[in-house]
Amino acid sequence: MGLSLHDRVADMLRAHGVTQQPCVVAVSGGVDSMSLLHCCTAVASTLQIDLHVVHVNYGLRAAESDADEELVRQVCAHHGLPCHVAQARPHDDAMISEVGLEATARAIRYREFIAYAEQHAIGVVLTGHTLDDHSETVMMHLARGSGLAGIAGIPARRALSTTVDVCRPFRHQQRSDILSYATTHGIRWRDDATNDTDAFQRNRVRHHVIPALRDVFGGQVLHAIDRSSDHVRQLSRYIDDVVAIALTDIIEHHHTTSIVDLAKLARHHESLIPEILRQGLSLSYDDVQRVVQLLVAEVGSRATIHGRRRIVRERGSLILLPEEQVAPLPELGIDGDGQYVAGSHVMHVAHAETNDVVLQGDQTIAYLDAASINGQLVWRPWKHGDRFQPLGMTGHVLVSDLLSNARVPHLQRDDVRVVCDDEGILWVCGHRQSERTRVTASTRTVCVLHYELLPPP
Repeated sequence: MGLSLHDRVADMLRAHGVTQQPCVVAVSGGVDSMSLLHCCTAVASTLQIDLHVVHVNYGLRAAESDADEELVRQVCAHHGLPCHVAQARPHDDAMISEVGLEATARAIRYREFIAYAEQHAIGVVLTGHTLDDHSETVMMHLARGSGLAGIAGIPARRALSTTVDVCRPFRHQQRSDILSYATTHGIRWRDDATNDTDAFQRNRVRHHVIPALRDVFGGQVLHAIDRSSDHVRQLSRYIDDVVAIALTDIIEHHHTTSIVDLAKLARHHESLIPEILRQGLSLSYDDVQRVVQLLVAEVGSRATIHGRRRIVRERGSLILLPEEQVAPLPELGIDGDGQYVAGSHVMHVAHAETNDVVLQGDQTIAYLDAASINGQLVWRPWKHGDRFQPLGMTGHVLVSDLLSNARVPHLQRDDVRVVCDDEGILWVCGHRQSERTRVTASTRTVCVLHYELLPPP
């Protein structure tokens, strides 16, 4: 005769180090969590665990939700267990518009578990997830094209926060076995009518996909899925260890900016590169595809990814930074001497007699023959298609080519500004001025422009 369910739970808890400590038991009122609570009370003395029950009332089913809460309270009172009830309203949560009701409720649920556990210095939360839940999760991740972590399914134990873990004692038990246990031991539970509908994707997988798998592959198919996911989990752990070591050398993080060294990234096997990028830059599957394409794209190529971020292909690196939501800096007319400011850009303008000017080889200063200036000076951002005749050259060049030849990173090119008159560009600030306004022996008045780019605050 095999072990009873509560003996298997005891073995599972011992295997995961859940002994001689307080535990939070997450109890919804359904058959799985009520059976878990029953098993835990049966083994609490043997394992020396102190049980604290946390129930979350979402109020989604009105009186039915309150009846769930009342049942949990009654059972806890019968066993003399502390019972904490959290009142939650998922529809009022800001994240519901992005992830939907199920994911929002789940996030709220775990948030409450963690808060209670941390408040009472409890290191583990026990939940009633079953082998069926695990198999449903694996199938859903397979259908979505998830990576190894998704196909590995629900782990028996994992961290919820720096101080709290979740452990699932029913992780290898089929729901049918738990239902049989509950019936045999006269356990009271509440049925959630929403679980019987096909309104949610998980319900459709539970009602249609899993039964079809059993019909085709037999009653042990969930255990077979479990074995496969265990193999994947072991492989995933190994890859995570390799990636963790690689990340210390490949990606540098600076506040809101991350820099990927492409030469170091290329030393790793091509099958590992997407995972390095995913973990190192916190990317979704679709993000990874976009970023991988940048690896072979031209310098200056860029992509927008989730989290309002952008990534730019530079020479030898990928740069990840927040997507700036700022208005473009304006054009400014230079009407005379003085200081002009455009965001973090500052221009100092002064006119002087030639004899009073000492020319310096400083790229932040331009010396223009004032008599060669045609019309008003305008200080503006450069534009694609801008061209001018650089000092010392006979032909014209595109400003974009000038910046490329000077190896100016594409992220910095957005900050480049130019000074123009009615005939065209006179100075690409900080880089080259034009031949047309060169100071010569016949120059009598010099227009001195001094450019500064202030550091970010």
